[in-house]
Amino acid sequence: MLKKRIRHCWLLVWAVCLIPAITNNKIDAQPLVKEGIADLRDKTFDEKPVALDGNWFFAWNELLTPAQAQQANILAPFPALWNGAVINGKALQAKGCATYTCAILLPKNHPKLALNMPMLYSAYSVYINGQLAASNGVPATSAERYIPAWEPVTVVLPAQADTIRLLMQVANWSHTKGGCNSSITIQQKSVAFFERVRNITTDFFLCGCLFMGGLFFLAL
Repeated sequence: MLKKRIRHCWLLVWAVCLIPAITNNKIDAQPLVKEGIADLRDKTFDEKPVALDGNWFFAWNELLTPAQAQQANILAPFPALWNGAVINGKALQAKGCATYTCAILLPKNHPKLALNMPMLYSAYSVYINGQLAASNGVPATSAERYIPAWEPVTVVLPAQADTIRLLMQVANWSHTKGGCNSSITIQQKSVAFFERVRNITTDFFLCGCLFMGGLFFLAL
């Protein structure tokens, strides 16, 4: 009887762990960003998230402002880790900073949309059409002024805009990994916030399962 209860506890924990993986399988992850432009004018934006994967414009060891976005003129794959990557003949390191830019073309009269930001290593700021839209920590060109953070962020896009100019400053001076290994996705605003709440709830539920499992084995 005791062995059966222990087995049920582990099955429950594994089931909760698999929920994010099942959700990620629904993402449309075809490379859509080509030469810094994502043409999404034929997308209906149903519940399936659309990943902004492809070739973004890139500037290494520079945190450019929206007014300087033209200086990011090298194409680099996104998402990708910096560790060991070679961009334009230059080997990147895990620690450093960079700027990514791309343009997103949206259909007219599109629904309210939002970006699901992944956990980038380890601080970033997002500018949309020249305005700061979200930040996670404080990206900087040196370790002294840099502040890392690790929080889920959902960025609401302008409701009436059919062109989004996206600029992202990323910095890492503390983690063994740099850059990003998960997709930025775009989907309906209501669905994006629901997914965010569900992911946070899943994390708390999993932590609760682990805590209760620990108490159970401690009691044994």
